[in-house]
Amino acid sequence: ACAAQQKVSLTLAQDGVAEFLEVMLPPGADPGGAVELLATDIGARWVIGATPVVVRAEGSVSDLVLLLYGRREPHELTTNGDVEALARLRSLRRA
Repeated sequence: ACAAQQKVSLTLAQDGVAEFLEVMLPPGADPGGAVELLATDIGARWVIGATPVVVRAEGSVSDLVLLLYGRREPHELTTNGDVEALARLRSLRRA
């Protein structure tokens, strides 16, 4: 399936975001400013990195988990700010 057709169930997507942030990122991971993720469908918000917020990404929790794992690109979500910080955040992921 192409990336535009991918969708993750709500529960799995929530678990995937938590796993990325709590397990896949090393402690103290900082992408060069805070990345704010807003899950518009569930009203959840995550902030990763040191303030100030340099980029905000908004979308469904499914879109956010796919973004974190490189299955969505920032331009496929609503973003505001330094989108390169999203790439830096993804690059901090543990192998």
